[in-house]
Amino acid sequence: KEVMNYVKSSHAIFISDVIQKHYEEKYSFLSFKTIYDQIAYNEKYSKIHPKFKSKTIQMMIAGILSEGKGQMEAIKAVEYLNLKGIKCQLSLYGAGPLEHEIKKYIQEKNLKNVHLKGYANNLTELRKKYDIALVCSECEALGRVTVEAMYYGNLVIGANTGCTPYIIENNKTGYIYQYGNPKNLADIIESVSQKTKENNQIISNAQKYAIKHFSKSISKKINDYFKEVLQGE
Repeated sequence: KEVMNYVKSSHAIFISDVIQKHYEEKYSFLSFKTIYDQIAYNEKYSKIHPKFKSKTIQMMIAGILSEGKGQMEAIKAVEYLNLKGIKCQLSLYGAGPLEHEIKKYIQEKNLKNVHLKGYANNLTELRKKYDIALVCSECEALGRVTVEAMYYGNLVIGANTGCTPYIIENNKTGYIYQYGNPKNLADIIESVSQKTKENNQIISNAQKYAIKHFSKSISKKINDYFKEVLQGE
């Protein structure tokens, strides 16, 4: 009750549409505004190298190894691709509580094309080796790894949950698959593997979109909102 009363007399800034939607349904604010966080962009790595040049699709997924980040979903998609004879490699970057379970699953299924890479502090540079970045999280509040993949030239395939579908425009700046359905993810990977020209255009679109919407300082937007709030009081 105290929180409800406090919120009723408060103004709020949300860092993404999905967070706004969540709290807007629970609370009544005096006013609110969504201002996406600035995400660091290193122009040194801005050059996009042509992707999908090899017959083997190079894929990566980055994040803490946990159920919420969806690494198992990506691995199961690889299993479907293997059954269909689609050549691919999947690298998992990160560490976490699900590491043992993932390692055990890879061994039991004899998945020679799935690799646990551990934590990497040079992920931006490593991205240039990969065609596709998978974002399989159950609910990304903002999607930093999504934006970073768009910055640095990976084709993003993300789940239709959390903030991901707010950032990725399907078939224009990336692809969206149905969360909880690794076969659907595999089907999309198989489909895009045949669209080299289209993929490279989407990668270019995504980089331009991400730079425009996430690389710049948000201080002016915040200050403008503060002024708007103060003028209204």
